[in-house]
Amino acid sequence: MSEPLHVSLLGKVVLRQGERPLSLSTHKTQALLIYLAVTQQPHSRAALAALLWSDMPEEAARANLRMTLTRLRKAVAAYLTVTRHTLAFNTAVSHVIDVTQFSRLLSTHGGAYNYDNLQQAVALYRGDFLDDFHIADAPVFTDWVLLERERLRQSLLDALAQLADHAYATQAYDDGIHHARRALTLDPWLERAHQQLMRLLAAHGQRSKALAQFETCRRILAEEFGVEPAAETVALYEAIRDDRMRPPQAGMAAKQPAAKDAAVAVPPAPLHNIPAATTPFIGREEELAQLQTLLADPTCRLLTIVGPGGMGKTRLG
Repeated sequence: MSEPLHVSLLGKVVLRQGERPLSLSTHKTQALLIYLAVTQQPHSRAALAALLWSDMPEEAARANLRMTLTRLRKAVAAYLTVTRHTLAFNTAVSHVIDVTQFSRLLSTHGGAYNYDNLQQAVALYRGDFLDDFHIADAPVFTDWVLLERERLRQSLLDALAQLADHAYATQAYDDGIHHARRALTLDPWLERAHQQLMRLLAAHGQRSKALAQFETCRRILAEEFGVEPAAETVALYEAIRDDRMRPPQAGMAAKQPAAKDAAVAVPPAPLHNIPAATTPFIGREEELAQLQTLLADPTCRLLTIVGPGGMGKTRLG
């Protein structure tokens, strides 16, 4: 096939073959293509039926999958590897998937990032994963979307942190300020980004803005979580306030990835399929302690988190 299939999922979903928009008649047909394209591995028909029709009996779900697959094969048969029991995306045929490109650009070699690749990756991120794509009656698919969205967003935040540190070390302050502010647009309570922005503003001769950024950080953390900034943030604020900041040496590029948030030792977790946390979680210590206690209890088979919309159920879960 001469024209590659383009699957753009970071931000508004765009599916096209060459310059021609790909016409898929239902959201679940699109969802099936998206899932196969992103995961790039074989999936059993039973698993795919449960992914998209978990509210139906198995036979009905599998019948719906067969109809959906028929529609999809009419549109992109060459991009599917179909067997009696499994379905997969055919990676041997020419294609461009922005999620795959993004993840590949952010891969490291020997623990070191390629900063040109980081720049390309953050430019590729037009918006959150499947930002405008919703299916009301597919909760299992929605859960996968939320986890993938959070993983990719965290990857972007890590890339922006690397770029901001590199910009500070090379005195490219305007670039660094842009990266730190973009991170805070995505995650306003990300204290690491507040610290970076304070440091960059101060080094760029904008001391009053750096001090104001600390006040912004303190207000956001207090309003959202009822906590104060970390001691490291306070120490940075005091150093800027007292004019004790030392600018980086000219031309001294950051050669190693920026330090991550300090690791906290935790006891071995019981066996379960709960994914590891991908972002810092602040201000829910009591709830987290209750969850840890319940998860450690072998007699606890089900946990339900309830609350009004916007209260943080997904983040807590």
